[in-house]
Amino acid sequence: MGDLALLAGIVLIAGLISGTTGFGFGLFTVGMFSILMPVSQATAISSLVGLTSILANVWSTRKDISWREAWPLLLTGLPATAVGVYLLHNLPLASLRAGIAVMILLGSALTFWSPPKPIVTRSWPWGYVAGAVSGLFGGSINMGGPPLVFYTLARAWDKALCKGVFSVVFFAVSLVRLPLYALAGDITTETLLTSLSLIVPALAGTFVGARVFRRLSTVGFRYVATGVLVALAIRVLIT
Repeated sequence: MGDLALLAGIVLIAGLISGTTGFGFGLFTVGMFSILMPVSQATAISSLVGLTSILANVWSTRKDISWREAWPLLLTGLPATAVGVYLLHNLPLASLRAGIAVMILLGSALTFWSPPKPIVTRSWPWGYVAGAVSGLFGGSINMGGPPLVFYTLARAWDKALCKGVFSVVFFAVSLVRLPLYALAGDITTETLLTSLSLIVPALAGTFVGARVFRRLSTVGFRYVATGVLVALAIRVLIT
């Protein structure tokens, strides 16, 4: 399953990204883990460990959560998550790896785009579309962030509202996804023990990232994260 210290380093960096931006934990961990282990195993461990990072983000952004904006994303995202889990076990490995690379590259590209005013002014219909696409990729490869990021950037939300909505949506999706992974046999004793051993570095990274989010501009950090993610996507494509 790979060296535990290496896995801990991966989730530490993923926690930093997630704590700072509100997304990216799955983008980074699944991309790295899938080089070291089967995609289904990588997705299961990423989801289990990522739940702790999500909970930390929910707590830190609890005052910024807008349920009015989150509901359209949840209404389509939760059913689509179940479909994504089905695809995880029925799509060819090459298709899953291609999906991982595409999501990483899309997530990286989005960090450079920030429209000065809203392109989309209401949740209908694009909020429901973004929720569905995010659920599909979230359920299959734990990479539901980029569609939501694209949608929130098009709405020109401030960073606090973005992170609050991301946190509650990812938490709800995890509550659907993890039981389905368990039923599919992806969560084994070994997977669970590995995930438990990675919680501390994931939380440590998330809390440091949250401090960065509160006190500093996230622009510079996002550029660094983008460089890492682009390099990672290329690595996944050629592996």
